[in-house]
Amino acid sequence: MKKILAIFLAIVMPLAMLTACGDPGDSEESKNSSGTEQSGDTANEDGGISSEVNHPTDPLEMITDGFYSYGYSAEGYGDFTYFFHFYEEDPVLGSVYYAGLLNNGVQFAGLYSVEEKECAYECYPDRDEAVKDGGTMQTGTAPYTVYFYDWQGNLVDQCAYDGEILYNDLEAISAMASGPVLYHHDIAGEASSFAGTYEGEIGVPYLAFVGVEDELATLSLSHNRTYVDLVDTIIEGTWEISDNADGGYDYTLVTNAGVEDAVISVSADTKTAVYTKADGSLTLNMVNSIPDVVEEAGRYTGTSATSYGVDAVITLITYVDNTARMTIEIYGNEGELDSGTYTVGEDGTITFQFDNAGEVQSEGGTVHYVTADYDSVLTREGAEVFLVLAGEGGMAAYEGFTFPENLTFYSDGTCELTAEIQGEVSVLATGTYTLNEFGIPESATLDTLGEIAINIDYTTMLLSAEIPAIEEAGFSAVTVSISLQT
Repeated sequence: MKKILAIFLAIVMPLAMLTACGDPGDSEESKNSSGTEQSGDTANEDGGISSEVNHPTDPLEMITDGFYSYGYSAEGYGDFTYFFHFYEEDPVLGSVYYAGLLNNGVQFAGLYSVEEKECAYECYPDRDEAVKDGGTMQTGTAPYTVYFYDWQGNLVDQCAYDGEILYNDLEAISAMASGPVLYHHDIAGEASSFAGTYEGEIGVPYLAFVGVEDELATLSLSHNRTYVDLVDTIIEGTWEISDNADGGYDYTLVTNAGVEDAVISVSADTKTAVYTKADGSLTLNMVNSIPDVVEEAGRYTGTSATSYGVDAVITLITYVDNTARMTIEIYGNEGELDSGTYTVGEDGTITFQFDNAGEVQSEGGTVHYVTADYDSVLTREGAEVFLVLAGEGGMAAYEGFTFPENLTFYSDGTCELTAEIQGEVSVLATGTYTLNEFGIPESATLDTLGEIAINIDYTTMLLSAEIPAIEEAGFSAVTVSISLQT
């Protein structure tokens, strides 16, 4: 039983739009097959050479050695570099990653992990193929998976990796022209053609505070142990950390001139902090200004015609705190379209109360969103799957044929009974479910079938449910099941 979390935290800076094509600026590292460290001169495609430096060849160690990057030149616009920097594990922050996309114009940062687990990929080999009409993508399976998380440990995205290449087909961590494409291992150091961009890595806050009585007094602590202090004047530098008596941490702020300027004592839950100048001239109570990340419950997407002559992408996101947010994307620019709250009825129908559109009810797996400017039927796509019970069902009208049926439970408390017929998935019934004391579904109530008991055999760890016949659809009764040990 696996619950997939998909929430992300990204800091995006304004950047001019760009459309062009050019040549890639990839770099590669030579690799021996022994799995031991290698030394000597290592060259890459850009002519960067790392001389007489030992470099690991174990992918689990290679990831923190150098960078994984991709670049190209766009005529009339210049050179563009995209890269990932994976830090060695920090005793406080954990294993931190940084993604500097579009010459550090778009940045992401958070936590990561690498597992020796096969992962499929589908990427263009370079920029030329990516912009070519009918460009060919490379598909395959790499032996490792890189998982990306937000600072709270929620899974954001994942991609394939083999040590030499990061197969960047990420969706949540992306920017214009950032993928899907191969990011090559670059260990050329200062000799790399991308060295200037690497050095321009921008600190992404993982903690930020604002004064309780002075909203202009702010302080941010970034992923790369830098800080920006706007409590009194603008001060930048690096931070050092130590435990404090209350179970939290004391961050000592050292200016770029090497002067210990202040200490901010952060509570164990990171909600509050006390800022104190080193000379005792100022003490300020502060609170965390980064809002709590609310777990995503479901996602619906669709398109709508616009006055611009192109369709807009409309996305509805529901959260576990019963709030909802609607976004619109046109020409690569995204903004908020609407927001509100929602409730889930006993029959699985979701009722939304939007600020702009008013009350809207779901219909099966769709939501019809209509305003004066937009009209879109949104289809459920990104809802988190909590559990799937699978089985085989027979259609009376087609004797001798069987069709896979699934009873899918989502993290927002809804469920769907679906059948796959000739490659097309049809929704047979929708509803809600309840959990037992162990967090396992014990019953489901479907709109056309009523309440269905879910049986748990704790000896075999088999979960099963008897789905009655749906005569009007021509479906006979079916048993759906799953082993909780898988």
